[in-house]
Amino acid sequence: MKISTGISKVDSLLSGGMERGSITHIYGESGSGKTTFCLQSAAEIAINKKTIYIASPQFSAQRFKQIIDTENSKKIASNVIVFQVNSLEKHEAAIKNIKNISNNQEVGLIILDSPAYIGYTEKEKNNLSMINQILYLLSTAKKQKFPILLSNQVYTNINKNELIPIGGKLIKDISKDIIKLEKKNDDKRKLKLKSKEITKEIDLKVTKSGLK
Repeated sequence: MKISTGISKVDSLLSGGMERGSITHIYGESGSGKTTFCLQSAAEIAINKKTIYIASPQFSAQRFKQIIDTENSKKIASNVIVFQVNSLEKHEAAIKNIKNISNNQEVGLIILDSPAYIGYTEKEKNNLSMINQILYLLSTAKKQKFPILLSNQVYTNINKNELIPIGGKLIKDISKDIIKLEKKNDDKRKLKLKSKEITKEIDLKVTKSGLK
């Protein structure tokens, strides 16, 4: 059984949602809606299970309040555990905490919101350390049967004139599903599910309550 992203159109594109014990990788330029996507998924799963969210120091609790359903807002908020990190060391500590938490409570989803950004801004060689941390978490996810939602930053490949997710082939190889979010205008977004065989896409709109 797959896990809902909280966005019905995306669930349909993913044939039911995110795969348990695997990574759903979403990437795109700043402001494309990656964090909104993550917050919606967190809100959806936290209705019934614990959701662990590893975020940057810029995590917006106010935006999360806009997204969560008012009838279940207290329950959802109590089921979301947020770790705000600004270094590889703190990120690693949060990853280890997840294993302890998942051993004692039923975890429905892990969200890594732009972890590569931490390694990339400190030292580019630290990307390998970040990959190793993600692989460690993935091994736990496979045992505990919860999905990982990985939101990733991008850089511009000048030769190809295209946006490339940080971590490149390493991240691609460990991801089950790869999603690209593109900005079209102020509130319109294009979401592309990329695979070896074919690229499927849908249109989304940014609203106060999330992506629709």
